[in-house]
Amino acid sequence: VSATKREESLQRVPVSVNAITGDQLKQSGVVRLQDMQLPSLTVQEGGIGNSVFIRGIGSGINPGFEQSAGTYVDGIYRGRAQQSRAPLFDVERVELLRGPQTTLFGKNSVAGAINVKSAKPTSTPSGYVTGTYDFELEQSDLEGAISGPLSDRVRGRLSGRALSADGFVENLTIGGGEPSRDDTSVRAQLEFDATENLVATLKAEVSEFD
Repeated sequence: VSATKREESLQRVPVSVNAITGDQLKQSGVVRLQDMQLPSLTVQEGGIGNSVFIRGIGSGINPGFEQSAGTYVDGIYRGRAQQSRAPLFDVERVELLRGPQTTLFGKNSVAGAINVKSAKPTSTPSGYVTGTYDFELEQSDLEGAISGPLSDRVRGRLSGRALSADGFVENLTIGGGEPSRDDTSVRAQLEFDATENLVATLKAEVSEFD
């Protein structure tokens, strides 16, 4: 895990941590934070945004407040409740850090932190495609990634996810189903060996979720 900003064994980290690998998330069908079942973690989905609580401590649904339970994706802080709705895709692991994490993750993470690590580019060609379709609810979910070397010193990875759901309740006032969802996310990464002791990574990600 990287709870202390460096790769360490889970047994050696002096922090209360739960870690889930990307393979475990796929096997469990978890694609959002609110689908995760972890001790001390509660994610409540509301009309404005999600409310994230760790050990019962959180900031509530006020959109003007930054979250007391911080969410970090590859070291990037997602401070607003709405940003925690972004889907989880092509993930290496998710770490739940309980207790104040102000020293390493910032002054706002007084309840704890959710540390998400994306899958990294690989030195050998690899990839996957997964998809599901629910005929009754007319919900489709497609995810995939391709990774491999671009040269002796450069590696790349391209991943994406698209989900469309019409909902399971018919809205007789405006028509259509509720709660409907449309999520689209694309991530591109380039990793290159700058020197013998330095590896640099460039990442660009675009997500849209309605």
